[in-house]
Amino acid sequence: MKKMFANHRKVWIGLLFVLLSIPLILPYLHSGYFPTHDGEWAVVRLTDMYRELKDLQFPARYSANLNFGYGYPLFEFAYPLPYYIGFVLHLFRINFVDSIKLLFAITVPLSLWGMYLLVREMWKNTSAGIISAVIYVFYPYRLVDLFVRGSIGESISFAIFPFIIYFLLKIHKSKNFIYVSFASIFIASLVMSHNIMAVEFLPVILLFIGCSIWVSGKNKLKLSLQYIITLILGFGLSAFFWIPALSEKNLIALAVTPIADRAINYVHWWQLFIPSWGYGIPPNTDQFTFQLGLPQVIIIMLLIGAMFFFRKHIAKDALIDKSLIAFTILLLLYILLLFPFTNIVWIHTPLFKEINYPWTLLGVIGFLLAILSSKLFTIKRFNYFFFVLGVITILYVLPYAHPQSYVNRGDAFYLTNDATTTSSSEYMPLWVKEKPLQRPAIKFVALNSKSFLTNQFYNSRKFTVVSNSTKPFTLQINIIYYPGWSVKIDGNPVKISYNNPKGVMQVEVPTGIHTINGLFTETPLRLGADIISLISFIFIIIFFIKRLFFK
Repeated sequence: MKKMFANHRKVWIGLLFVLLSIPLILPYLHSGYFPTHDGEWAVVRLTDMYRELKDLQFPARYSANLNFGYGYPLFEFAYPLPYYIGFVLHLFRINFVDSIKLLFAITVPLSLWGMYLLVREMWKNTSAGIISAVIYVFYPYRLVDLFVRGSIGESISFAIFPFIIYFLLKIHKSKNFIYVSFASIFIASLVMSHNIMAVEFLPVILLFIGCSIWVSGKNKLKLSLQYIITLILGFGLSAFFWIPALSEKNLIALAVTPIADRAINYVHWWQLFIPSWGYGIPPNTDQFTFQLGLPQVIIIMLLIGAMFFFRKHIAKDALIDKSLIAFTILLLLYILLLFPFTNIVWIHTPLFKEINYPWTLLGVIGFLLAILSSKLFTIKRFNYFFFVLGVITILYVLPYAHPQSYVNRGDAFYLTNDATTTSSSEYMPLWVKEKPLQRPAIKFVALNSKSFLTNQFYNSRKFTVVSNSTKPFTLQINIIYYPGWSVKIDGNPVKISYNNPKGVMQVEVPTGIHTINGLFTETPLRLGADIISLISFIFIIIFFIKRLFFK
């Protein structure tokens, strides 16, 4: 009977989360799409991911269709996970636009469920889990991401955050390697979902692990080993993405020119507290809001008060108590990092110095606020107030839960888009001096000869052309060179030159009839990263098999 009641409770909570999600996902049920800063670019990227995987380029790295058909290494640096998932959705006959919209919509109930599981596991309190989940999802910056910024990577990251800490907590409690596998998968998913969010959430992970080891007593060594394995497998599983991205950053424009000026992207203190809403890009007058939200501001004040006046209401679990103290300190630090006077910290902190938008910390701040708010529910005099605060949180942001307008462009519009899908062509190789402005009239050009070029074929992974010339000539392939491309003439490797304004490939072709083949493959570094990811994947599968068959 008790088990049946527990199952029914899960169903009712699931239905509650579906109902709570409806106001936020309803705009995604509208026909077409709505303009956001990045949302429609996500559709364009998905169409290109589809082309690359269809060309058997895996992992997807080089886009041959974008950048006006000249190509560039898009997924070598842009987070790929949302588009791998979108590709799978498209295989089920869901069009590109609806695949992206579905991804955005799914992150809402997943965020609710993840935060609920985490807080319920912390306090063994269903009500605290529900209210914390509400505070997490109905948070102004969360709606900014859904309806203004349209960052699919950030939205997926918000759904991943609570699951990472949830499974780390399960590792602490059960010491079961199945939770190591789950935690590793979610850490890898975060790295592949959004580079910046992964960097900003890493201190949360490390603080929790540190607190766990601190209070673990005699199990320190075993627990430390499990956490080390978790991190190794998590970063190992995603190594195929982040190792090349970090190692090859010096080859692209981002290495010399930041995508934005950090100085104009700090937050003024009053912007955190004064209600506002807009659809523009900072620092425009109609910029999106940086507000924390009135309920969240109240939570911060109550949390600070609780730290000083309600210390006797500490958690019975030492890990929870230490973690909440550490998270409170991190929350206050992250809020301070939103302001200009902390610029010296950004400049000298590894990884963080690569971030040009301090306000992206609002995402992790929202997570910390939600998880810390659960502490208030354990103080009896705040119990009912906490519930009212959850209701106010919903009512406070509902007026913002809509896009500025709708458009219905259809998949064809995104399939034929020529842009780079980046704000300032930051992924353009440094040797490109003249950025493409239109598609090349022809893909293969004989520069100093009237050679006949026949049997032409090209896609994102390879190309081929047959030449027939009475004298040697230079063949220009209007594809921007990037390490990984190789060219062979009649099966023999030849040197690729790309010292030209457009940075495209050129090879010297001798007299006569010849077959020129080009192929994009993994460099030794990328191949090594791929092997690390494969080995990590095998170990994770082994842990699952061990759990299922050798329990």
